[in-house]
Amino acid sequence: PTFGTAVSYTALVQQKVRQVRDLAGEERVSMSTIYINTTDAITPRDKLTLPAEFLPQSPPIIQVHRVSDKSGIHHTLIYI
Repeated sequence: PTFGTAVSYTALVQQKVRQVRDLAGEERVSMSTIYINTTDAITPRDKLTLPAEFLPQSPPIIQVHRVSDKSGIHHTLIYI
């Protein structure tokens, strides 16, 4: 795959095991959730690079959930 220009975000990485569905609708185990304060359209096809202290540093994205309320989208959850 070819990726565009890298974009950096401030994020909170919470290590919590949970079941999520991938793009194919299959249940997968997510080991961490990343909370990002963005309304950008992030997808499971995007490449994720975490800081050096995280292993793996470039985990696959299992699912993305854009969180909204009556004011619109305000942050994004990425399950890895």
